[in-house]
Amino acid sequence: MLSGTMDEKIAAEGGKQGSLWARSSLVQRYAMASLPVFLLFSLGLGWWVSRTIEHQVIHNVSVNVALYVQSFIAPSLQELADNDSLSPAAIKQIEMLLSDTPLGKRVRSVKVWQTDGRIVYYSRHQLIGRRFEPTDHLLQALNGRVSAQFEELTDEEDAVEARLGLPLLEIYSPVRDAGSGRIIAVAEFYQDAAFLHEQLSASRWRTIMIVVGAALVTYLLLFGIVRAGGRVIQRQREAMHNQLTDQFRILRQNRSLHERASDATRRVTELNERFLRRVSAELHDGPAQSLSLALLRLDSVTESVGQCPDDGDRSRVKTIDEVRNSLLEALGEVRQISRGLALPELAELNIRETLNRVTRSHSSRTGTEVESDYGNLSVDLGVTMSVRLTAYRLVQEALMNIYKHAPGSRQQVQAWNDEKWLWLKVSDDGPGFDAHLVNTNSDRLGLSGLQERVESIGGHCRIFSESGQGTIIEARLPLGIAT
Repeated sequence: MLSGTMDEKIAAEGGKQGSLWARSSLVQRYAMASLPVFLLFSLGLGWWVSRTIEHQVIHNVSVNVALYVQSFIAPSLQELADNDSLSPAAIKQIEMLLSDTPLGKRVRSVKVWQTDGRIVYYSRHQLIGRRFEPTDHLLQALNGRVSAQFEELTDEEDAVEARLGLPLLEIYSPVRDAGSGRIIAVAEFYQDAAFLHEQLSASRWRTIMIVVGAALVTYLLLFGIVRAGGRVIQRQREAMHNQLTDQFRILRQNRSLHERASDATRRVTELNERFLRRVSAELHDGPAQSLSLALLRLDSVTESVGQCPDDGDRSRVKTIDEVRNSLLEALGEVRQISRGLALPELAELNIRETLNRVTRSHSSRTGTEVESDYGNLSVDLGVTMSVRLTAYRLVQEALMNIYKHAPGSRQQVQAWNDEKWLWLKVSDDGPGFDAHLVNTNSDRLGLSGLQERVESIGGHCRIFSESGQGTIIEARLPLGIAT
């Protein structure tokens, strides 16, 4: 039953697992989950590394270019320390530097900004004298730092350069007064960066490929480790599944054997009761009838002898009386044994009626009073025939032990039930005994037999007793459908 339940759960779970993820093994799940993560992480890391390298390269190039250009242009801009514009001589000198010279071949255009955002020189002349809102890069240069941006010609003053369609490096370099070191202007120049663009693009892709390749190698190593571990786990899982299957099969066999043993025990109990009934009937119809007939014959002999009594007859009459008394005593014991062996018909009785029957029978036979408490026992409680027989015999034997070993003590029988068990409790306030000697003392074979009878139907019986503390016999019997 347990194995079947487990197989049904596994089959039901398998039926629900319709998705690719659910049908995949642990290694396949790891591959599906981790591969996208590794790829995204490696691409993001490669992009971040390439951007970091690109920014560093642009900064280094811009600083070098700024120093190179300033060495030529800065001397021509010194007059801006005292004037708001450049003289024609200064403009001519700058244009000569930007004409057919190495500097002019590297720089596409030049702007000179005053500190208030006005252009005082532009190599293309269109924007001279116009004022623009300072950009972040211009503000950085006004604060004394070289600033650069690559292919970001989106400002209004960059419209002419943007129309060239060339990759340009826009560099802002502060111009300082030769005497005081005060910033008097900002030189902005656009360098042709086609070669730099190619190098940065190649470097970007190389960096991304290196990072992605390293991530893939790491992924493959981890995948190999997980795959090896997954195989070990799979083998262990299969071995565990096989062990569980064997255990459930053994449990199922044990359950079947237990049920067969319980059925056999119930049948044996019923056979024993039928055997005891037959013995009781044979005692009643055999020895008891023979003893009764012997008593009748003795009575007739006694009457004939008593008609002519002499000394010898009186002696014989005395002997006959002794025999009669012995026969009467034997007849009483046989009838008592017969009544004790025979059970009333219990098939039509419920558990309350069964317990009432045994307590009334004991009271009638012994002339003692038995207190009963069935207040917590369900009226319509259904129990098997073997449980009713066991309950009857248990109460009968326990009360008889009280009558024999604790005469005159209080006798009490209690019964209650829960969802699974019928509970019985028989107690007295007699002298008690050492409960540990139940299984070793031959005088207590009745109590030991009670425990074995209760345990044979799946119940449990405990005996509590101490010298001077009375005795309690408590039993727990399994409930079932009444038969």
